[in-house]
Amino acid sequence: FIYEDDTGVVYDGGFLTHRPPLGKMKLHPYQLAAVQRALSNPERRWIFADEMGVGKTPEAIEALRQLGVGRAVIVCPALVRTNWVRELDAWWPEHPEVGGVRYGTERVLSKKQYEERVTALNAPIRVVSYSLLSSLLGLYETDAIVLDEIHKLQSATSGWSKAVQELLIANPNTPTFGLSGTIAPDNVGQLHNPLNLLWPDRVGTPFKFKQHYMNGLHNGYGWEFSGIANKEELALRLAAMSSRTTKQEIAHLLPPFDVRALHVRGKRTDLAAEWVDGAADNASHICVLTYHRDTAAAIAQKLGVDVITGELPVEQRLARLEAEKQKERSIIVATMKAVGIGIDLTKFTQVLVAEIWPHPETMIQVLGRFSRLSGVLPSSVTLMVLEGTEDERHANNLLEKTAAITLTKEGQVEGKLLESLELNETDWQSKLTAAAASMEEEDGYL
Repeated sequence: FIYEDDTGVVYDGGFLTHRPPLGKMKLHPYQLAAVQRALSNPERRWIFADEMGVGKTPEAIEALRQLGVGRAVIVCPALVRTNWVRELDAWWPEHPEVGGVRYGTERVLSKKQYEERVTALNAPIRVVSYSLLSSLLGLYETDAIVLDEIHKLQSATSGWSKAVQELLIANPNTPTFGLSGTIAPDNVGQLHNPLNLLWPDRVGTPFKFKQHYMNGLHNGYGWEFSGIANKEELALRLAAMSSRTTKQEIAHLLPPFDVRALHVRGKRTDLAAEWVDGAADNASHICVLTYHRDTAAAIAQKLGVDVITGELPVEQRLARLEAEKQKERSIIVATMKAVGIGIDLTKFTQVLVAEIWPHPETMIQVLGRFSRLSGVLPSSVTLMVLEGTEDERHANNLLEKTAAITLTKEGQVEGKLLESLELNETDWQSKLTAAAASMEEEDGYL
């Protein structure tokens, strides 16, 4: 492709011409390459699997824009519903009317709420949370589907997965795009259901999938699965289903970002307040994050600010964060579960993780809120480690998986399975065909 600052991107052969949206919002070449691959897929089903903060949402929106869809259903966690409406305005100014579905059928609505619900359900583009997806009832028909945070559909028996399956069954030939920065957070087996939803029966049964890609071993009593097997084959198969760009690959486009550990002794609330006092001299926007609500509340009380937890309704949470961003100077104290997914926190350039989440993969996603393509200022994250506590083990596990802005470690599932293939289209297609030919056609494996 050819990249021109004023006219956008034109792909040789005329397949895809990028018409820059109004204003200065413009996709980077790697993002447009992902869109081209998504639209080149014969089934128009694709997973945008870029690392957190690299720009998956604009890619999905551009795919919808290039398709010229008149109707779309965007399914996402409730916390990012408002963000999707905002991103559509930014990247596709001429988009059809958007309705954010905030109310389901499980509660009694006021007249105003009922009218808002009807308006949202009848909008050409409907943004709905997974938990409210079933409220669309007979309104499933659409021209395109977007499934944000598709890794949350790991369980085929969950209510969310069943609702998505109904949506896809009602639209069997509809372009569908999944988004996930951690498509397999803990193990390869978690890939199966998201892939199977988009490409039914293409990846076989859950058992056969895990047996083939997770070193399946029968111990005499039952099957055990661990690690990753047939890595190259799986990477090739995923290369025909997804695109991924890591922060390491676009480091030159990101503002400086670092993560460091601070080993201390004392009371957590007092130490957090002392750290904030020192950071206030160097930063205008400070964020303190904890794992437990009680810890966040105690620190917030010590600092004399309000606390943000998951108990606060989504709309109020987002409004509060937006208000804090607009202030000249601000301090927020929040639980990671309340703000750690789907929210851009790049305005907060000094971050204290006062209590570390036990799972490194989840912490990596939380840190991805601060290191993003949309950021313009250097960010610094401090992990407060109380000596002699579980903090030490959690911090060590996290730092092993954290390398500056890359936030991946050798062998980590999402960091290796979807890494970019430096092959032209013919090469990767022929290699994928050869890999498929070597597989056994049994139990619906192919």
